[in-house]
Amino acid sequence: MMNKNNIYFSLAFILIYLFIPCSAIAQLSIINNSLEITQTGLVHVEGDVIYDSGTIGHNGIFQLTGNWFNRAKNNDKAFTAASAGNVIFIGGLQTINGTTTRFPQLSLSGTNKKVLNVNTEANFYLNLNDRELDVNGYDMLVNNNEGRAITRSSGFVNTSEFANGTKTNGRLIRSVSPGVDYLFPLGAIVNNNRYRPLSISSNQSGFIGGQFLNYSATFDSYPVYDIDQSLKGLNEKFYHTVSNISNIKVELKINIPFNTSADGDFNDLGRWNASINKWAKPVSPTSLNSQSGEETNKSILYEKVQMPFTELIPLVLANVATIPDDFKIPNVITPNGDGKNDQFVIRGIEKYSGRIMTIFNRWGNSVYESGFYKNDWDGNGLSDGTYYYLLKLRDDNGAWKTYTGYITLLRRLN
Repeated sequence: MMNKNNIYFSLAFILIYLFIPCSAIAQLSIINNSLEITQTGLVHVEGDVIYDSGTIGHNGIFQLTGNWFNRAKNNDKAFTAASAGNVIFIGGLQTINGTTTRFPQLSLSGTNKKVLNVNTEANFYLNLNDRELDVNGYDMLVNNNEGRAITRSSGFVNTSEFANGTKTNGRLIRSVSPGVDYLFPLGAIVNNNRYRPLSISSNQSGFIGGQFLNYSATFDSYPVYDIDQSLKGLNEKFYHTVSNISNIKVELKINIPFNTSADGDFNDLGRWNASINKWAKPVSPTSLNSQSGEETNKSILYEKVQMPFTELIPLVLANVATIPDDFKIPNVITPNGDGKNDQFVIRGIEKYSGRIMTIFNRWGNSVYESGFYKNDWDGNGLSDGTYYYLLKLRDDNGAWKTYTGYITLLRRLN
């Protein structure tokens, strides 16, 4: 047991091997030194850890009751890339500060939440256990693309707090591989205690970010009353965002669970459409499912979500508006020359004096535009596949209605 004075390593290139079961330190400052913790080593710090320079090779257990400070001036992330040990925060309210630290494993324990004051990384595992991790406007990045890289009992990542009275934009970011379901265990305590995670899978490797905002989207300039004609009611209690941080376009599946008693009963999603500054029904397929999860009993699955590089999409629980019987937009056309279903014909469109149609491919590029649509688009020159429409209709009173959705172009039928 070392005496409880501040321990400063000030000589260059001192290599400290820790084989002993436990070494207790009041405060640990690492300045221009090499600290090596072997697989059998355990360091327990009763106080803060201050990293200034040098290297930390860590393959054992590193416990601290105080705060973590990375004061490196060269963006050094403190731990070597080969480190695989566990850094465990075991105190009360603890903070991570300074410049970005890349912890090998980051585990939360103790009696209070842990708070980020800087973007932070977990190279292998993030173990939440039963604690709250408040990102406080910063990003928590998990570099390991295993589905089990985040573990928890009842802990969660809070991306919903305000810092100094201002909305923050911190995210939980995960490294993803194709075909794996990734849990984003998101929740919040302030403004009603809720655990509302996301489950996301991708068709490409990359990095995906998720947020849960435990308040109305109206406060973030996505007014819940600005909706197109496809929706009739939005959840005003919370919403989510998903962001693509990869250098490539990706296609995602996003599952959003909810509680019908606490949140309200919904049957679909609204997606913020920046081109019309309104919430609209997603153009890709969605489905309502039963959900047997923590605090939740239903979920909405949003499939084939096309996301270009760096895009962020806000999503909110919603209900779909009832379309009049005399108005119908099909979702398939078969332009094969047989005289049946060869054009994109919208029943009831003749009642509207204004008919603006735009059709996009899966990457958001316009492939057809008409200032006065005449039910005559047949996909000429385009390959079979799924396309997306934006239809604006003006009635006799001068009011505009907006419809969005998907249309499948299929020339050959099996």
